[in-house]
This record gives sequence, structure tokens and C-alpha cells, in this order.
Amino acid sequence: MESPVARNPSPAPWHYAEHIYGLEHCLLDRDGRVIASHFPIGNGPAMAAAPAMVSLLRELVAGVPPETLRKRAELILRQIDRSAPRQPGEDDE
Repeated sequence: MESPVARNPSPAPWHYAEHIYGLEHCLLDRDGRVIASHFPIGNGPAMAAAPAMVSLLRELVAGVPPETLRKRAELILRQIDRSAPRQPGEDDE
């Protein structure tokens, strides 16, 4: 028997929050529901981008030319990189 969650995944887009509802490192769906929490630092933003990445891969497999998907892929990666934890000494003058 298939679970109701498998048939109705949390709606995208997803969002990553460092702290919300008393929880740390949370993944939220479009409606603000917590999907998961306590991700290791650095993994949450990548998980939040999962629906966008899956959509991009589906289009690629369907035959959309990679050149037309490049801008969206760059945007997804920028969002992940922007949320990456800053390392000591990074950007120091």
C-alpha cells in the first residue's frame, strides 16, 4: 500500500531556514510546513533546491537543449552557493 505522502509530496518551491519554530536547519515547503530538520550545515540549501533540480533534469531528459537550461542551472547553483556557510578567513581583506 502506497503512503499518502508518496502520492502527494510537499509542494515546491522549498525553502531552507536556519531556525524556525524552535527547530534548527529546516526544510520548508511552499506552505511553510517543516519537511525535515537538523540537516548538517551546508546540506539544507542543496535540499531546498531539489525540486528545481529535478525539474531541470526532467527537461534535459525530455530533449530540451542544454544551452536553453544553462541560465536556470546557474541560478540554482548561485542560490545554493549563496547559502553556503562562510569559512573562516573567507573574503577577509
